[in-house]
Amino acid sequence: MTSAADDAALEAALAVIRTTLRSGRRAALPAGLEDNAELDELLNDLAGLYRYTLAVSRGDLEQPLALRGSLAGALKNLDAALRHLTWQTQRVAAGDFTQRVDFMGDFSEAFNSMVLRLDDARTELEAQAVILEELATTDALTGALNRRKFNELTQAELERARRYGHPLALFILDIDHFKRVNDTYGHEAGDQVLVTLADILRAGIRATDSLARWGGEEFVVLSPGATVEGAAELAERLRAAAAAHDHVSVGKVTASFGVTQHCVGETPDELFARADEALYRAKDGGRDRVEVAG
Repeated sequence: MTSAADDAALEAALAVIRTTLRSGRRAALPAGLEDNAELDELLNDLAGLYRYTLAVSRGDLEQPLALRGSLAGALKNLDAALRHLTWQTQRVAAGDFTQRVDFMGDFSEAFNSMVLRLDDARTELEAQAVILEELATTDALTGALNRRKFNELTQAELERARRYGHPLALFILDIDHFKRVNDTYGHEAGDQVLVTLADILRAGIRATDSLARWGGEEFVVLSPGATVEGAAELAERLRAAAAAHDHVSVGKVTASFGVTQHCVGETPDELFARADEALYRAKDGGRDRVEVAG
C-alpha cells in the first residue's frame, strides 16, 4: 500500500501534467519532485507536443518537434504527409490533376474524388471554350470565318506585309443571281448553295489562305505571300470549280471575283474597296469572271 505522502506526491505530479497538457505552459514541479529527471523530461515533451499540435492545427508546419520515440516518429510522419499534401494541393491549384492521396482514409477518398471532379470540370470547360471560340469566330452556316475574325487576320497580315515587305493579295467573290436562287428554289436551297460553295472554296485555297463569309452571298479570301497574279490564277481555278458544280435541285451556279494586292501604306478599308471595285467590274462585264483591280 502507498502512504498518504506518496498519494499526495502522485496527485501533485498529475496536476502538473494536466496543466501542461491543457495550456502548454510548463508548470513548476511540486515539492519533493524537483529533482525527478524523468518527470522533468516528460513535462518538457508534453509542452513541446502541445505547441506542435497547436501550430499544426493552425496550418503551421514549420513548428519544430524535439520529441523522441514512437509518438514522435508518428507525428513526424504526419508532418511529412501534411507537407506533401500541401504541395499536392498547390499542384492541383496550378492545374495538375494527376495528384492522388493514399493516406488518411476517408480524407484520401474525398481529396481524390475532388481532384477527379476538378479534372472533369476543366475538360468540360476546355470543350466549351473551343465551342465558344468557334461561335465567336466562324459563320454558323458555312463554317467559314466571320467578318470580325477576318478583319483581325487582315490587320495582322497587313502589319506583317509592311514589316517584311511580303506581298499580300485579297479577293472578294459574289454568287451571281443569288436572289433568283432564293426566290425560285427557296431559302433552304439557297443556304445549301452557300454551304457547298464554301466547301469548294476551302478545298481549293492554300493552307495559308483564310476564307470568310463577308456578307449574304459574298465570300472573301486573304492570301499572304501571294502576288496579284498568283491570286488571280487561284481565283480563276475557284471560279471554274464553282461553275462546274451541279447543285442539287438548283443546277449550275456561278460567281464573280474581284482580285487585288496590298499596296504600301494602304489601309484595310482601302484594300477591300479596290477588291470590291474589281468585283463590280466583273458583274458589269457579264458575271462568272475574274477581274483584277488596277
